[in-house]
Amino acid sequence: MLKVILFTLVTIAVPALCLLHLEQYNVDPNEVTVSGISAGGAMATQFHVIHSSEVKGAAMFAGIVYHCANGLLATALTCMSAPGLTNVDSMISKTENQASSGTIDATANLLGSPVYVFHSPIDSVVLPGSGTNIEEYYQHFGANILSEHSVNAAHSQPTDFYGPACDYLGGEYINNCNYHGAYMALNHLYDNTLIRPNGSEALNGIFDLFDQTDYFYISDPALSSMDDMGYVYIPSGCVDKTNVCKLHIALHGCLMGRYLLDDVFARNTGYLQVAEVNNIIVLFPQAIKLLLTNPNGCFDWWGYTNYLYITKSGNQILALHRMMERILYGI
Repeated sequence: MLKVILFTLVTIAVPALCLLHLEQYNVDPNEVTVSGISAGGAMATQFHVIHSSEVKGAAMFAGIVYHCANGLLATALTCMSAPGLTNVDSMISKTENQASSGTIDATANLLGSPVYVFHSPIDSVVLPGSGTNIEEYYQHFGANILSEHSVNAAHSQPTDFYGPACDYLGGEYINNCNYHGAYMALNHLYDNTLIRPNGSEALNGIFDLFDQTDYFYISDPALSSMDDMGYVYIPSGCVDKTNVCKLHIALHGCLMGRYLLDDVFARNTGYLQVAEVNNIIVLFPQAIKLLLTNPNGCFDWWGYTNYLYITKSGNQILALHRMMERILYGI
């Protein structure tokens, strides 16, 4: 069947990019959240669970439950294609064992933590049962879960202003579903207190590249499948550091990184508009491809870096945490 694909063109007035180094801003350390799409959603879950004493909540679009891959690519593919085979009780047990050993934060921190789960009933890449697995996992720990399973989106980040038809699979994996996913997720993570953008907001803050090499102390980021540069948006209300702001970390999916799509994910998923009207600094860390182990430029949720990927000592987790600490504390 021939599909008619309609794109909405959005012009965002943002200055030309240069490279900056992150610095400390006036951010409430209790207002740090994370989200992601697909592999980025799996990574968002990891970062939240691993650092649950510091990360308030997480949002997953077409995500994967924590520890599902068990360090194996073959198992990761099963998590995506046959989520009914995932033993969520085993994931819970492994999480509790990790917490007992001190390699992740105590699971008690997850009690009441806001969690947003978006999973389309027609997702053919990460099947819908994966969203149910995430819910079952977080329910065990008493999280405050908001789910959305009724939007007929292909495997994509849903927006209400950008991309092809909602059921189109491919391209940039950002679809116009008449659903503002970034706002819906962040509003839940921030206790339903956010102003909803109307689409005409002037983005008067700072949107720029930042140096990711600052967060890999003894190695090249590329060795951990990370880009030299990421994107950051500092809302106009946060630039002079007089207002107390929030911090959100948004993680792209496979085939969505800067190495392939430049700043498409950061600019066109709605995060910037939500950030501008609600004083939320947004980090968009960037992964890259590695020919043999990570050809699609995914964040590490199956252990292609090393076996520590699921702990505080994982290469990418360490880097993300250092980025967070630089914004919060200047360290």
